[in-house]
Amino acid sequence: MNYIPEGYFDQYIEKVETYTVDCEGILHDKKSTEYSRVFLSLTALGYNVSNVAGYDFIDKLSQSYKYAVRQGLNGPVWELIALNTGDYSLYDSPSEGTPEDYNTKGKMIDEILRQEITTNAGVKGGWALSGKTPDPDMTGMSLQALAMHLEKRLQVGIQVRMETVHLIRQEKCYPCLNII
Repeated sequence: MNYIPEGYFDQYIEKVETYTVDCEGILHDKKSTEYSRVFLSLTALGYNVSNVAGYDFIDKLSQSYKYAVRQGLNGPVWELIALNTGDYSLYDSPSEGTPEDYNTKGKMIDEILRQEITTNAGVKGGWALSGKTPDPDMTGMSLQALAMHLEKRLQVGIQVRMETVHLIRQEKCYPCLNII
């Protein structure tokens, strides 16, 4: 059950390369998460994502912020998670696109923060794929995407304050950071 056949990962890489060549480097024209998903697995295997059968996935994710947010919150969340896996940076001058639409980590962080849900009582906390009720999956993924960048954002002046969150079920208090 816990056996991985010899050559399994090499075969996976070959399939990804073949697929990438067959679709001429366009994994999906509307879903950036297709790049993020493959980006994650290739990075885990130690593969150079800037040269996937001659195609640069970092360049692709750098080209368009509009492409990143086309899927709503999913796009920027998964792009940041993918980039975080190898501490990759987006390119300042990608091979295509227009400068006003070039994607940046800052734009994606701002979009994730913009989509944080505020309740009718004015309490912030959580994210959802749609609607106004925080979803634990999207909240967890959003926090994972933001976690690596909190310290970096603090260094450039974002205000952060400590608050206490009471977890009613466990009747304990835990400190957490809320970004203002």
